[in-house]
Amino acid sequence: MHLLLPLLLLEAAAQPATGRTPEEIACDNPADSDGRPFNLCVEETRFNRIQAELDAQLKLTLASVEERKGSAVAEALRNSQQAWVNRRESECQAFAATMPVTQSGRSYASCQARMTEVRIAELKLAAQPVSASPLPFTLKEIGPGVYAAIDGPERKALSNAGFVIGDDGVLVIDSLFTPEAAQALVAEIRRITPKPIKYAVNTHYHADHTGGDQVLRDAGAIIIAHKNVRGWVRTNNINLFGDRLTWELKARVESLPLPDVTTDKDLTIWLGSRKAVVSTVLGHTGGDLVVSVPDAKVLFTGDMLWRKVAPNLIDGSVEEWSATAADFVSGADAPQTRYVPGHGDVADAKDVEEFRAYLLELRRLVGEGQKAALKDDALVQHVAPKMRARFADWAISDRSIAAEVRYMNDELAGTKKRPVPEPD
Repeated sequence: MHLLLPLLLLEAAAQPATGRTPEEIACDNPADSDGRPFNLCVEETRFNRIQAELDAQLKLTLASVEERKGSAVAEALRNSQQAWVNRRESECQAFAATMPVTQSGRSYASCQARMTEVRIAELKLAAQPVSASPLPFTLKEIGPGVYAAIDGPERKALSNAGFVIGDDGVLVIDSLFTPEAAQALVAEIRRITPKPIKYAVNTHYHADHTGGDQVLRDAGAIIIAHKNVRGWVRTNNINLFGDRLTWELKARVESLPLPDVTTDKDLTIWLGSRKAVVSTVLGHTGGDLVVSVPDAKVLFTGDMLWRKVAPNLIDGSVEEWSATAADFVSGADAPQTRYVPGHGDVADAKDVEEFRAYLLELRRLVGEGQKAALKDDALVQHVAPKMRARFADWAISDRSIAAEVRYMNDELAGTKKRPVPEPD
């Protein structure tokens, strides 16, 4: 029901037996009317009363949010509330200025009442309990206002993502594989904070990290990516699927949105006073970005890190990749840093070191096999048992280890094909 309607019904019920409203009675008093024409006085007084009642409802709604969802969410709502009050004042003054002088007071009060009504509806939506339907990921708060969306064992999201809440907005890192998974991510963001989604960073072009970009764009995000992503996201993703490519997947890939902002240099995103640093790195595709949140000691690595999952080397250079992994743990804050990988659970510095050891061991074993003139299946059989023995708690499928050996063999032989950047 329209929120103004119950107030107007209550107003009618509250009229005195004379049939005159409290506003009409008040405006009979010259002191209350302030010299305004009687009809204008009645309208302004009536809308001001509605505004006051709506403001009271708004306070109750904020209290409901705090009770249902905790003080942190309520605090975020309160912080955004003053900005909304300022916007209401500015917009309603501008609206009233467009009206004749005799109607400006009524127009201003009416505008404020209606904007407050919309705000209450927004807050009531934010106060709703969490849906019982299962998410395609597990959401983990890994720092103040920093969240990781970790793909589960059923692989419904197919990759990881995350987001950072700042003073005036939200930065999202990667968009998962399907629009449905991205919609679930947006819903979780909006459940936690009313702040707008301002930016989304693609860590690289692979479709399991960019498949939900249109959802984030529709939610208001500016999409940021490495400059090579713009030339690869609709074309090289076709190669990524190999023999698993269907017509449906092909159509989805060819319709993926292109990034709005591209870079081949480091850049800083400010969310009010909160800083997020986007850095270019080498190793996985030739167009990789990572995002660090210095005040929370969190690094979103995309597929530059895989935790206890065999990595996809299709576009990678293990030489560059292992060097970048070493850089990840070289800083003074590395022991306290939490790393959000592209696949696998939230990691620490030891996990990064283990991942680097995985890459180096794969290179060593493939090189050893090459020296013994092993090829194809024989080379895979030389490498796979040793990798599984050393990394016994890793998920290493037959398909993934065979692909890793093939790509590593090509890299060592100097014949590996990697994505070629398009000319500017």
